[in-house]
Amino acid sequence: MLSRRVALTQRLVFLNFVILYSAALALAQIAGGLNETTNTRLGGNNYIVGTVFAPDGRPIATRMRLRLSSPMWGDILAVTDDRGQFVFSGVGAGTYTITIDREKDYEPVSQQVEIIRARSTVPETYTVTIRLQAVHNPKVRPSVISAANAGVPERALEFYEKASKLVGERDYQGAIKQLKLAVAEYPAFVNAYNQMGVLYLRLDELDKADEALRAALKINPEAYEPLVNRAVTLFRMAKFK
Repeated sequence: MLSRRVALTQRLVFLNFVILYSAALALAQIAGGLNETTNTRLGGNNYIVGTVFAPDGRPIATRMRLRLSSPMWGDILAVTDDRGQFVFSGVGAGTYTITIDREKDYEPVSQQVEIIRARSTVPETYTVTIRLQAVHNPKVRPSVISAANAGVPERALEFYEKASKLVGERDYQGAIKQLKLAVAEYPAFVNAYNQMGVLYLRLDELDKADEALRAALKINPEAYEPLVNRAVTLFRMAKFK
């Protein structure tokens, strides 16, 4: 009887080891490996996970340099993988800025992330999407601002742009009101629903975030950003299945 218990214990220990090793291996394959450039060691257990998109709305297909900056910790350099994905691990509480400014074909761009808690029982994952813009050529006048928003009525775009401005001012509730006006004007506005879901995530209103992201995916089930953001939402809601 004792030997059977010992054998069972050994099997459970081995199984846990395999699971933990597999998880660590999977994470290490993202953005060149968490054990090198992306493990920040900034006193926390949070993750910043993101994707860099080309101007046409598709993830970039090459490695790209980026920088994680904070007033307290300074700069940490990293590189995306060849699908435009990146991960920063071990991130503590604070305000961080992710910047891409060394690519000759694209305008400098940055995205801010605010992490409230340094550590928690379940590590939190913050998702970031960065849309690149081609270097402006004065001789070429662009016909649309964003390919992803092509076909969206002008009035709905005005509400969306107002929401973007309010996000920059950290008026998330005001931005959500503008996004609701945008989808009321144009019910098939996937980007507006996605942004609404992201803002609800920041406000920790997970049910509303899930509702907004499901609305986006109902319009376009293949939309990448709402799909990733909903996965994060379900993870934070402990709906792992």
